[in-house]
Amino acid sequence: MRSRERLAIIWTNFGPYHMARIRALAPHFDVHAIELASYQRLYRWPERKPDIFVRTLRQGAWEDQNQLSVAVDLWRQLSALRPRIVLVPGYASLPALCAAAWGRIHGAEAVLMSESNIDDQQRSTLGEGVKRVLVTSLFGSAIVGGRRAASYLEFLGMPADRIARRYDVVDNEYFSRNAVQHRSSLQESSNGKRKPYFLYVGRLAPKKNVSTLLHAFTSY
Repeated sequence: MRSRERLAIIWTNFGPYHMARIRALAPHFDVHAIELASYQRLYRWPERKPDIFVRTLRQGAWEDQNQLSVAVDLWRQLSALRPRIVLVPGYASLPALCAAAWGRIHGAEAVLMSESNIDDQQRSTLGEGVKRVLVTSLFGSAIVGGRRAASYLEFLGMPADRIARRYDVVDNEYFSRNAVQHRSSLQESSNGKRKPYFLYVGRLAPKKNVSTLLHAFTSY
């Protein structure tokens, strides 16, 4: 039986859909999950990961950590694990750049995980030039959420044939099971039909524009 390649997946702090990614990778790779901090104020994911072993480099909020110190610890962790593939969470933090550099130096495949689009925020010529250097010099391939994210990486110099799009995943079984349970508990209206409902899954943050959904539901 052929041994599976060792893969390290790194994230600031693993949330539920990150767990789904790890579960999807596990049948195909020897997966090692490394998170930089035990929680992040931006998302506040639950800290408990009952079925997956996660190496946590720092206890406490990510926002309180010294990035250089975390990057040094991450380098040591990767040197101990010696993965063949490193999934890197973007290029905006020092630990992420450290992980990509570790991969380049040690002959491992550094895979960029990205969902950025060219028009999701203001861009500067200098900033985009720096990103182009980072993307082309540190990463051998990428996995993105969709066509627009892929186009942006191509703009930054990543060859199209080195970009995969199956980045966004969910635990289908979890949602199917809970949807069945929820539908069975719905009240029926006076005409014998079940009352319709809207489902939103995401952060309650202004950038998610939940207020528009609430207004639409009210109109409906």
